[in-house]
Amino acid sequence: MKLNKPNCLESSVSNLSSFCFCLYHILPYINQDKYSYEEVMGYTGHAFHINLRVETINKWGPTMYDWGGVITQGLHNLGFNFKAVGYSGYHLGVPNVLDDAVRLIRDSIQRGVPLIMWEPLNSEFGIIYGYNDESQMLSVVDATKEGEIPFDRIGRGADTPEFFVLSISEVIEKNARERIKGTLDLILKYGLQDSHDFWEFTTGLPAYETWIKAFNNKSVDIQGNAFNIQVLMNARHTAVRFMDKFKDEFKEDNYHTELIEKSKNTFSEVVNLYKKLETLFPFSNDGHPTESRVSNEAISILQQIKEAEESALLNLKQLREHLD
Repeated sequence: MKLNKPNCLESSVSNLSSFCFCLYHILPYINQDKYSYEEVMGYTGHAFHINLRVETINKWGPTMYDWGGVITQGLHNLGFNFKAVGYSGYHLGVPNVLDDAVRLIRDSIQRGVPLIMWEPLNSEFGIIYGYNDESQMLSVVDATKEGEIPFDRIGRGADTPEFFVLSISEVIEKNARERIKGTLDLILKYGLQDSHDFWEFTTGLPAYETWIKAFNNKSVDIQGNAFNIQVLMNARHTAVRFMDKFKDEFKEDNYHTELIEKSKNTFSEVVNLYKKLETLFPFSNDGHPTESRVSNEAISILQQIKEAEESALLNLKQLREHLD
């Protein structure tokens, strides 16, 4: 059985946050395309997220975050319940893990809803939109590729042994106040502090200190550094656009909208600072992060970004406290 292929390959939205990219392209199947890409990024917290690999700042930071915490709360903020089969690493010893995933895929496709899967074709999230029991193959697509993979390819990607398949199971009416509070809680949890469960990654404001330390130690991964800059610049640009929509949640409440406007303006400064970083480390040739002059300038910019983000987040914290 196969659904109409999601419009990923011709998409006009960024895939730098691949989970949100996939979620955005599933929305029409559950009659929720009222949400813009900016709202998907904002309400799920991804627009405000930073997650870095300690020491090397490599390409895995933007994808190896706390899926359980971020994805669960983010989907609930949008009013979605879900079912998932997921393990950190492919655990052959876990009974029925593959059978459970295939059963979830069949059920979801039969309901007309594609699923999100980790690394079907590339080292990012992609979409399952069909299955064939006879050939034991799945129809999959992501931002750059489409194709078929065997059932037992789930959790056995080329780069990571992460087992993850998710289906939106239910759309519920979300109370606006709950959505607002849940969004702010998610932004602040992964913004102000290091909330990661895994020692090799770091989140929030402490992540900037980790980045600076990597520059000082000359341990920055050249390509990973440039990639993280692209991801975070896109995320913060999306955060700015989301803030304009988020203000609508508060109608004519001047106190709350002023706090959001202050935060938005500060995130706009953050975007400009990331653009400065991008000139040092263009994604086309990745730059020279081990050169002292370049690394010193990068450290100065990162310190400014950290200070600006702290200011923006504290405005949102003040907003959240006022809602209690």
